Amino acid sequence: MLLKRPENGVYYFREVVPDDLRAEIGKTEIRTSLGIKVESEALPKHFELQKHWNMQFESLRKKNVVPLTVKQEIVVTPREA
Repeated sequence: MLLKRPENGVYYFREVVPDDLRAEIGKTEIRTSLGIKVESEALPKHFELQKHWNMQFESLRKKNVVPLTVKQEIVVTPREA
């Protein structure tokens, strides 16, 4: 979420940490100043940070995945017609 501080006009980035990753990250949200006062300049930086954190969240989720056993793989594999 792109937000603007009313007291100084500087934009900052805010992203809520997904519930399943809060314990591992140790925060409920990520906040950082963009150091920019012009919205058109802040938006690209915001999207860059949003993409970065979404990739971080996915990476952490994949790291926490418990590997399937062979039996479980057989059960979830779709049948051939």
